[in-house]
Amino acid sequence: MNGQTLRKALWVPLRIYRKSALALAHLLEHSASFNDPMAVHMSAGLPALLKRNLATAESQQGRRCFIFGSGPSFGQVNLAGFRDDITFGVNGFYKHSQAQTYQPSHYCLSPDFFFDGSDTSQTFLKELVETITRSDFYVPYFPSLGHAERIIAGSLLPLERTFFIPHNASLVSEEIKRVDFLNPLPGGVNIIHEALLTAFHLGCNPIYLLGVEHDWMATRSNYTHFYNNFTRHPSFRGLDQWTYYEKLRGAVQTWSCYLTILRYAQQHGIRIVNLTPHSFLDIFEMGQLSDVVKA
Repeated sequence: MNGQTLRKALWVPLRIYRKSALALAHLLEHSASFNDPMAVHMSAGLPALLKRNLATAESQQGRRCFIFGSGPSFGQVNLAGFRDDITFGVNGFYKHSQAQTYQPSHYCLSPDFFFDGSDTSQTFLKELVETITRSDFYVPYFPSLGHAERIIAGSLLPLERTFFIPHNASLVSEEIKRVDFLNPLPGGVNIIHEALLTAFHLGCNPIYLLGVEHDWMATRSNYTHFYNNFTRHPSFRGLDQWTYYEKLRGAVQTWSCYLTILRYAQQHGIRIVNLTPHSFLDIFEMGQLSDVVKA
């Protein structure tokens, strides 16, 4: 690579993050809708936004955690057994029958539909923040989506409890070098990938998965969840509308991300165990909830 090509390769990502930082700084300078502690951390734009993650990096070092997926089996799980554990809810977790009395430690949200200002997203967020009042929120941050700016400007989530996962590539094609949320890293294609990255960031070990059936290749129906009132965005094209070939491609990408995550876990001595009955996600060690959490 010659000098001119190298300078160009370095300049493109620098321009992207500089523009993102300036946009965030502009929003923060002209918005009075968020509280002072958040403003202090974020007034300098993207670098300061990510610096907030320093306080949570490895904050749960060596503690076990549970990631709660939205699969059908999770609806039968009694959450009372997790009161002393680090836990992660994702997306529609707040629809669980015990969500009014149990709050997960952390809550991961997909960025694409939930922050676009549509009626669907506004209803979802209203129900979410009314139910989940104590969890820390983690939202994947892709500069091209602009959702971080919308969250900040509109206080769409409790800003003092909201953190962003910075991404600059995809786990489909890139390996993970380090997980500390202070620097951009490859992102996943589903919210379980993001929850696993967050567990790495916090230093959790072992990591247990629940409600991750991942059985969409075995049926032509739509996604299955432990709740019936699935929040379906108007632009969302469900699995029931996919061709089998599209499902195959999607499954390969999803599993590729999991394999990349597994390699990182093995390199760093992190144990990941899938406790979901009859799950198709069998690249991780399989186990039974009753052996881990005593009723």
